[in-house]
Amino acid sequence: MASKTKAGKVNSKNKEDAPYELENQFVLRLPQEYASTVRRIAQSGSMNLKDRLTIELHADGRHGIVRVDRVPLACKLVDLPCILESLKTVDKKTFYKTADVCQ
Repeated sequence: MASKTKAGKVNSKNKEDAPYELENQFVLRLPQEYASTVRRIAQSGSMNLKDRLTIELHADGRHGIVRVDRVPLACKLVDLPCILESLKTVDKKTFYKTADVCQ
C-alpha cells in the first residue's frame, strides 16, 4: 500500500508498487557542438547520460532549460507539422514502431 507525504509524493511499501520510468520520445534540436556531445554520450552507451543531459520544463509546459554537461540552454517545445513514427531495431533488418512523435 502507498502513502502520501507532505509534498504529495507517493512512498512505496513494496517493490511491486515502486514507481517506474515511462519511455518518452521526442526530437531534440541542439546547436552543433552540443549535438555532437550528446551523440557521443548516447553512442558510447555510458550510464551517466542522466547526469550529463537534463531537460526541465517550466510550468507552462512549453518553455524550459536543457543542460548539456551543466551548460544551460533555453528551450521551447513546439508542435511538429506532422506525426513522425519512431522505430527501433536490434539487427538492423527488422524495425519495430515504438511511438508517434508530434512535438
